[in-house]
Amino acid sequence: MISITLQSLKGNGPPFTFKLDSTASDVIRDSFKVQYDHSGDGKAIVYSRTTFDREVEKEYLLPIVIKDSGFPAQTSTNTLTVVIGDINDNRMRDGWKKITVFYIQNNQKQSDTQNSALKSTPIGRINVDDDDDWDLNDKIFYWFNDNPNPNFEMDSKTGMISMKNVSKGDYELKFTVFDRTHKQEVHSKVWIQVNEIEYESVFDSGSIRISGITSDQLISIWSWRTKRQIKSFYEKLKDSLKRLIRCDKIEIFSVIQKQERPLIV
Repeated sequence: MISITLQSLKGNGPPFTFKLDSTASDVIRDSFKVQYDHSGDGKAIVYSRTTFDREVEKEYLLPIVIKDSGFPAQTSTNTLTVVIGDINDNRMRDGWKKITVFYIQNNQKQSDTQNSALKSTPIGRINVDDDDDWDLNDKIFYWFNDNPNPNFEMDSKTGMISMKNVSKGDYELKFTVFDRTHKQEVHSKVWIQVNEIEYESVFDSGSIRISGITSDQLISIWSWRTKRQIKSFYEKLKDSLKRLIRCDKIEIFSVIQKQERPLIV
């Protein structure tokens, strides 16, 4: 159900009317119906016209036109996000992930002091090939052959990997993942590359904002639609920036989700 609360301007206010924007795509029109309810200040009820599968589409963006009762009337188009839920109806397959970690290079004395007091830093979650993405509570994570790496910690409930000691180098971690619903066990490998950044590089760096994409979409190298590895937007961005500023090497060492609506990274 959709309703609105507004500190109305003089002459403009309830009752409000709602309808699906005429510019809505055929997919939206075939999947949803927006029915206006005349009672009270006006509201609308959104109905589904079909069944949904999160593995096909995770969310739908419905453009809703809202109109007040002023003269002349004012209208506004707002986006209603419909998120499709998920059930654990797919079996897992072996998975893998690559994680790149950057840390600021420092002198030895400062580094020893920092490392001695350093708390574990989350750097990423164990990945398996699974079409379901809302079934984390069904999974249990283990170190492969009960053989943990002393530089890293792993949360058995969430699969989150944390780094305990900052040390430049490449690491290969192996894990076992168990799905309680399907009584199934698979394996996952995580390759971690730890790189140094010079202290001056941080102060000489710049930041940019990108709209219309999530941080996960920016760095993803796997297409769930085509089930194949792809070149990430992150790598494409690096290539574009190198061409733009005419340099041989560029590093993007931090990607942060600034806000969800609208999407800004």
